[in-house]
Amino acid sequence: MDKQKNLNDIMTKFNNFWINGQKKDAEIVIKRALRIYPKMHQLWTYRGIVCASLEKFEEAKKSFCKAIELNPNSPENFTNLGNVLLSTQRYEKAIKQFEISLVKKFDMNAVKGLVQSSLAIEDFDGVILKLEESKDTTPVNQEIHILLGDVYLAKGEIDLAEQSYREGLELELQKNIAETKSAKKLVQLYLQEEKYEIANALCDKLLHRDKRDIVVLNFKGIILQESDQHEAAIKHFNQMIQTDHYNSLTHQFLGACYVDIGELTQAIDAFNQSLSINPNNPTVKTLKAQCNLGLGKFNEGWKDYEFRFDCPPPLWTSKKLDSKIIEWRGDRCKNLLVWAEQGIGDEIMYLSLVSDLKNYCNKLTVICDRRLHKVLRRSFGPFVSTMDKDKFLSTGKKIGHNPNYSDYQIPMASVCKFLRPDLQSFQSAQHGYFVACAKEVIKWAPIVRDDKSRVIGVSWKSLNPMIGKKKSVDPIELLTSLNGDNVKFVNLQYGNTDAEQAVFRDKNINFQTLYGLDAHNDLEAMLAVISLCDEIVTVSNVTAHLAGSIGKKSSVLLSEKTDWRWQIKGYSSCWYANTQLYRKSKFETWDNMFKQLKLDMEIE
Repeated sequence: MDKQKNLNDIMTKFNNFWINGQKKDAEIVIKRALRIYPKMHQLWTYRGIVCASLEKFEEAKKSFCKAIELNPNSPENFTNLGNVLLSTQRYEKAIKQFEISLVKKFDMNAVKGLVQSSLAIEDFDGVILKLEESKDTTPVNQEIHILLGDVYLAKGEIDLAEQSYREGLELELQKNIAETKSAKKLVQLYLQEEKYEIANALCDKLLHRDKRDIVVLNFKGIILQESDQHEAAIKHFNQMIQTDHYNSLTHQFLGACYVDIGELTQAIDAFNQSLSINPNNPTVKTLKAQCNLGLGKFNEGWKDYEFRFDCPPPLWTSKKLDSKIIEWRGDRCKNLLVWAEQGIGDEIMYLSLVSDLKNYCNKLTVICDRRLHKVLRRSFGPFVSTMDKDKFLSTGKKIGHNPNYSDYQIPMASVCKFLRPDLQSFQSAQHGYFVACAKEVIKWAPIVRDDKSRVIGVSWKSLNPMIGKKKSVDPIELLTSLNGDNVKFVNLQYGNTDAEQAVFRDKNINFQTLYGLDAHNDLEAMLAVISLCDEIVTVSNVTAHLAGSIGKKSSVLLSEKTDWRWQIKGYSSCWYANTQLYRKSKFETWDNMFKQLKLDMEIE
């Protein structure tokens, strides 16, 4: 009786601490309880939950494993263990635990974990099969249909995603569920596919059921924003704020509208309002950071940019390095490990920091895209060694402490808070830091160079799935505008350009495609060809960063919706000295910009 009373007292203390958010105190109580009751599997489960919430994942894993050892028939602990493995990016092992849990008992948490883990390793077909089986087992579970839609969407099968969400919506309506998650997924899908009228009509139907549904009202504003009706969107969000000032998401979406039209100061005000309501939102902190960086307030911007890894996709898609190596704090050290984040354009841009890092460490190891390995070793010599990004970041493989390369580690952009606190600090690497391969230059020179022609390398589109369309320009208009006597255009555009080439021939534009040049994969050849051009004209894609990295004279065409990397004002780039920026305003046409560019380039 006394033992039971003691256990009850312990659990009362634990629950009080846990409910009040005192996680460390709750952990202490459970540790003490386990000294008295080491065979009680429930206590090991509680300890695992607490440790996981404190991000002590290895301790959480051990606790759940012990709970399973003591009670192997509990599906809950297999799910808990799977979630810990998912959090530490051990996806295959996580999938195994979720599958064991589901064999023992159907559980939506296990299904959700299984889907997340499978999506992380792009095992679409495997998880689709399991979800279809679950759908047959629980035909009235609308969440299965939503998850199935999410997987089809990630796989790129839009029609099947729409079908799954619609099946989920039918179930929600049949069961008279107030919060129609499937309908909101459909709205998001239509927004992604730019089917604004269909999205708007669906929102109207949802508002007929509940005219105060904040999520749907926010969707209405986003539809206006995405269809380039920014003034109407801003008015809509402001009206929502007057009705309910304390919805942080509405302030966030208002800020995003201001970002789209280049009003970054007003965007920051809106983001600050959002943060006053929800101060721990990493997405808003990151958006605010990008605004400050775009305004040239680098010290402020880099500080808040540290929250980027806590943001969900699509704002942030990079994975953190799985390592116990201490993060670098800007002090002199022997060996430093720097690792890549986001796309290859960002990698090239941030690698401008390497020269400065010679003053901070004896040896630098860079985890980056393998396409850049030879470039780095040639450009910076024995100071730099390279490791494969796909091996350590894409797969989540853990990297241990190795004194040969890892006294400290840091993600690339985080180096900027130490080395790029203001505009003046960018001067050191602006004039080119990559060196083109001499053999590649010799190989391509007879094909690219022409003593009679002015050679202009051109690239006109971005393949970024989210914003590429808005960054791209019409190549026919561009080259027709720039065409002149003794001008030869060299194709630097990655992707298929057969259709454009046919039009160039019809218009008698001297346009040369370099057969054998893989503009996407062979960056060694790309750097060589760029170095052989007299100048480069490109939109803000990888070509712009490659040209800037070797100091080639470049003109970069920016749409009205530009990002923080190119700042919000001015005609020069803080990252690349020989790059001139051409900014299209909302009220200008590209034709006017191309005419100005031709005048500046003095093409006759």
